[in-house]
Amino acid sequence: MEEDKEREDKKREGIVDRLNNAYQNYEALKSLRSLLKFGRAGATAAEVGEVGAAAALTSEVWVPLLIIIGVVLLIIIFVIIILGLSNTKPTSTPSTTTGNVIPGQVSSAPLSLAADQVTIQIENLCGSTMNMDNFNCLTSSSISPQAISELQNYQYLQYGYNYLQCIEFVNAAAIETTGQTIGALPDLNAIQYEYYPLVNYTFMEKHTSTIQPGDIVIYNSIYGAFGHIAIVTNVYSQSAFDVEEANYYSQGQVDKRPDYIDNPALDGWLRKQ
Repeated sequence: MEEDKEREDKKREGIVDRLNNAYQNYEALKSLRSLLKFGRAGATAAEVGEVGAAAALTSEVWVPLLIIIGVVLLIIIFVIIILGLSNTKPTSTPSTTTGNVIPGQVSSAPLSLAADQVTIQIENLCGSTMNMDNFNCLTSSSISPQAISELQNYQYLQYGYNYLQCIEFVNAAAIETTGQTIGALPDLNAIQYEYYPLVNYTFMEKHTSTIQPGDIVIYNSIYGAFGHIAIVTNVYSQSAFDVEEANYYSQGQVDKRPDYIDNPALDGWLRKQ
């Protein structure tokens, strides 16, 4: 009997040992599974980190590049707009004084027509420029001798210029119209014409009246220490007009060009009474 009991005890002990071993194996498997799961999570996090780092690196490169491209495009657009505005000239705007006008057409105002004729003669006979090298280029022109003499007056000026001046151009056109210059003081600087009282002309500051063909525009020292003077030959609107002049683009050269009331160099104009 004792032997049977001893065998049963050993048998139970064996079962308990196997159960303990199984439990220990189960716990070991759980631990291993956790470790494997943790490893996969770590791998995933590493992958996410790599993707995030790549995205961050990409943004560091592309965002500044896109900003630079955007700024360059804005600058290009701004330059195009400015160039477009500066080259824009009214083509069919009604004039406030002469009705509908055609760009480049000269008004019927007497001084405008005279300025245009003087310009045409100098362009055709003097190559657009008068100086000491072609002093007598207008000998065969249709301009009056008095006007030609005024155009040649630059040789007598106290400053010793040897090319046509803007004042002589305006005075020559005035002589063709009225038989006399615009003022009694022939050696005035252009800018001074807005300060010295003239017998037959009144100075009007811009924005105080509407510009008209035949007005004589006065420019300030932005166009040089002595200023500048020209004749209005066409008006497109209250803000846009054409002038004819001498000694603007180059020494002694006559030309016709567009201008605007908002030109900061423009102070105003002389108008015949």
